[in-house]
Amino acid sequence: GIVGQAAHGAQIGSNSFQIFNQLNVTGYYNVGGIAGTLSSGTITNAANHGNVLAKGYTTETYSYHTVQQSGVTDTKIVDREDVNVANVGGIAGETKDNASISDVINDGDVTSTRAEDGDKQYIAGNVGGIVGRAENTSIENAENKENTVAGAHNVGGVAGFLGGTSKIDTGLNNGGDITGTGARTDNPYTDDYYAYNEDTKDWEPQQQDYIDGYVRERVRPYGRWNENEIFIVGNIGGIAG
Repeated sequence: GIVGQAAHGAQIGSNSFQIFNQLNVTGYYNVGGIAGTLSSGTITNAANHGNVLAKGYTTETYSYHTVQQSGVTDTKIVDREDVNVANVGGIAGETKDNASISDVINDGDVTSTRAEDGDKQYIAGNVGGIVGRAENTSIENAENKENTVAGAHNVGGVAGFLGGTSKIDTGLNNGGDITGTGARTDNPYTDDYYAYNEDTKDWEPQQQDYIDGYVRERVRPYGRWNENEIFIVGNIGGIAG
């Protein structure tokens, strides 16, 4: 909205002068009401009042701990899938490398775009009222208020994704509606796993093909075959996704 990329110690705003944006902001990915990407820089005393929309996405690897099945030595404990991410936030789309955000407020809607097919689900994740994707970032005294924050997965009132050494100190989601419709991928994939067959008393390899574009986690075993409980990746929170 104000700066596309701020890096190498750049400072946006000051204690005595507020930076603000009142216009709608639209981009492909890494989209923010104040800055698209903030790396090793600072945003302070800033406000965004315009709606922020990411119309496209990039991809990143989503890692999760999957079900641990006793007796199977080659079962994967950590699984990984490629997911679509927009990195869109009311103040900044992506922050990293010891970036700092303080004394900020957003009351504009923050969303990724919807799919063009009939289900109209959101196509990409990492959507936050303040920051879409925060890696090694300090967020202090940040408020998101009375708006809509919506995306596929990793959707939060303050931060969609919060990783590394990132921390939120005094963060508030004040009336923002938070919605996640499920992580998406462009690549159909095959899930390889093991299930216990009580007839043969042995673990047997299984496969499940997914072509609907949603990314799933395989967790707790259940049922006669000890089939694993499966759910679509979401990660939605009032403060952090």
